[in-house]
Amino acid sequence: RRLRRDRLEARARCCDRISILSNVSDTRREPLPAQIRPVIRLAGLVVLTDTLFFAVLSPLLNGYAESAHLDRAGVGLLVAAYPLGMVLGAIPAGLLASRWGSRRLVIAGLAVTAAVSLLFTASSSGSALIIFRFLQGAAGASSWTGAMSWASSVSPPDRRGEIVGRLLGLSVVGSILGPVFGAAASLIGAVWVFGAIALSLAVLAVIAMRMPNPAQAPSQGFTGAFQLMTDQRVRIGLWLIALGGCTIGVINSQAPLELSALGMTAVGISIVYLAMSGAAAVVSPLVGRQSDRNGRGRITLVLLVVAALSMVAAGFATPLVLVIPLLIVAGTGLEALYVPGSALLWDGAAKADTGTGEILAMANMIWAGAMAIASVFAGVMVTSLGYSSPFIAVAVLACATAPAVLPIARADRQERTSGVT
Repeated sequence: RRLRRDRLEARARCCDRISILSNVSDTRREPLPAQIRPVIRLAGLVVLTDTLFFAVLSPLLNGYAESAHLDRAGVGLLVAAYPLGMVLGAIPAGLLASRWGSRRLVIAGLAVTAAVSLLFTASSSGSALIIFRFLQGAAGASSWTGAMSWASSVSPPDRRGEIVGRLLGLSVVGSILGPVFGAAASLIGAVWVFGAIALSLAVLAVIAMRMPNPAQAPSQGFTGAFQLMTDQRVRIGLWLIALGGCTIGVINSQAPLELSALGMTAVGISIVYLAMSGAAAVVSPLVGRQSDRNGRGRITLVLLVVAALSMVAAGFATPLVLVIPLLIVAGTGLEALYVPGSALLWDGAAKADTGTGEILAMANMIWAGAMAIASVFAGVMVTSLGYSSPFIAVAVLACATAPAVLPIARADRQERTSGVT
C-alpha cells in the first residue's frame, strides 16, 4: 500500500510539472501584448532600413567611381564611410539615448538619415559622397540604438530572446534588400530610389512622433555601462557579438575570393550570400524562441559547436558542392549568436535597473571593430598560413568561448528546475 501510494504521489507530481511546462510553452506561443506590438514593429522597420542603407551601395560603386572620379582608395573610403560613421556615432547615440529618451533618438536618427540621403543623391563630388555616407552611418547608429533600447524597455522578461530574434531577423532582411534597391537605383535612377527610401523614413519618424514616450529606467551613462560589465551575462553577450563580427569579417573578406578561385561567377557568389542571409533571417527568430524556452546558455553552446565544426570544414573543403553549404551553415550559426548575445545584454541591464542605450552603443562599436580587425588579420593569415587558417582561428575562439558559457547554461537549468518545483 505504501509503495502504491508513493507511486501515485510521484505520478501526480510528474503530471503537475508537465502541466506547468505546457502552460509556460503555451504562454510563449501567444501573440505579444497589444500595447507593445507597435513598438516592436517600428523597431523592426528601423533596423531593416539601417541595414538596407548599409548594403545598398554595392551595386552602385562602379557608377559612383566613374561619375565622381574616385580611384580604388577613394572607393574603399566610400565603402568604409558608413561603418566608420556607425562606430564614431555610437558614443553620442548612447549618451543621447539616456538624455533624450529612445523615442526622440529614433525620430532624430530617421530624420537625419532621410535628409542626408537626399543630399547624398544630389552630390557629384567624391568628397561630398564620402561625407554624406559617413553622416548616414552616424544617423543610422542613432536610430538603431534608439530602436533597440525602446524595444528593450517594453519587452517582457520571458520574451526578450524572441523579440531580439525578430528584430535581428528583420535586419538580415534589410541586408538582403539593400543590393536589390541598389540594383534598382542603377536602372531607374538613384534619385527615385533614394527619394522613396527617404520618404519612408520620414513616414516612420511621423509614426514614432504619434506614439507615447516609453518608460525607461534611469541611466548612469557610460560609467553605468562599464559597471554592467561586472555581470557575467553582459560580458558574454558582448563577446558573442564580437565573435559574430569576427566571423563576418573572415567570411566576407576571404570566401568570395576562394569561391571565385574555384570557378564561381560573381552572380553565383551573390546567390550564396543571398542564401546565407535568408537562412539567418529564418534562424534568428527560432533561436530567440529557443533561448527564451531553454535558456541563453544552452542555445549558445549548440550554436558554438555547430559553427566551429562547420568553419573548420569550410576552411579545408575544396569541392563547391561542399564549400557552399558549409559556408552557409557556418555564417548562419555564428551570425545567430547575436540573438542570445543581445538578449544577455538586455537581461543584464534589466537586472541592474538601468538604461540600455550606452551598453547597446558599446555593442555596436565592438561588433564593427571586431569585423574590421578580423578582415585585416584574415588577409594576413591567408597570405602567410593559407586559406584555412582564419577559419580555424574563429573555430578556436568559438571552442574557447564554450567553457565561459557553461555557468550560464547551468544557471538557466537551475532556474527552470526551481521554477518547476
